[in-house]
Amino acid sequence: MHSWYHLNISIADALNRNSPFRWPMPFFKNMVFHFRGDHIFEALNKQWLEQFADLGYPITELLIFWKVDFHPFEYMAHVDINTLNSSQLSHSAFNIVIGGCDSTMNFYKLPNDKKPIKYITSNSPYKEWHVIDDKLELLDVLDDYSKIVMVRVDLPHAIITKEWPRLCFSFRSQPASDYPWDYVVADFTKHGLLIPRD
Repeated sequence: MHSWYHLNISIADALNRNSPFRWPMPFFKNMVFHFRGDHIFEALNKQWLEQFADLGYPITELLIFWKVDFHPFEYMAHVDINTLNSSQLSHSAFNIVIGGCDSTMNFYKLPNDKKPIKYITSNSPYKEWHVIDDKLELLDVLDDYSKIVMVRVDLPHAIITKEWPRLCFSFRSQPASDYPWDYVVADFTKHGLLIPRD
């Protein structure tokens, strides 16, 4: 099974038009912003998000990632930890990417070894591996951001930017992100919203 799928959902009205989070962001270093509850609507359109709740995936968390151009690939890949239960991985996220047209999101096979939980500046938990030192096996690559994309975040993944900065709105559903990846894929397929891949 693949590590990402485009969704047949229009993103024309996804963003809050009054949001301060616009591409390009006025930052010269990578930034992460973390929102919960009504603060999510500072960036995303509340009415647009209601369709996810109607599907059983109420959006409860938003991470905004700003990656500068030519962000050095430090050969680190990470998995996302469930913010409500640090003993569990998060499994899926929905991403809207602006810019970064020459960037990639690489997915790797999850190693068996244990890693400590770390926290990024937004206090979001994660575990990470060194792609080379830990001999991570590349499984999948995402390089098409023309549509909203559902990504698997329980596999180590890494973002590589080139000439274009990248602004990513990554929103998640609790407790739906506890659902296994194959369940979410099957569910969106059932609703006719998942675009098949070869």
